[in-house]
Amino acid sequence: MDELNAAMNDPARPWHKRAIDAIKIIPAVGGAYMTGGTAAALAKALTATAAQFFVEVAAKGDREEVLKRSGLTFLMQLKAFHDRHS
Repeated sequence: MDELNAAMNDPARPWHKRAIDAIKIIPAVGGAYMTGGTAAALAKALTATAAQFFVEVAAKGDREEVLKRSGLTFLMQLKAFHDRHS
């Protein structure tokens, strides 16, 4: 039960992967600034950040799908129901 609870509460992507993705954006934004100025850098930052947002959403959806397929999420719901009514 504790293992299932930990799996449900873990983030969809580890923090180090998020940090690496954030660092990858810096050279692209810097290059855009050097070639096109502030407007180009802002546009590049927005598009890169939007792409990362969709990666996070997809990872969260994948994690939820895996948990649903495991067939054990009902145990967590049963435990929550039991805790509320005890």
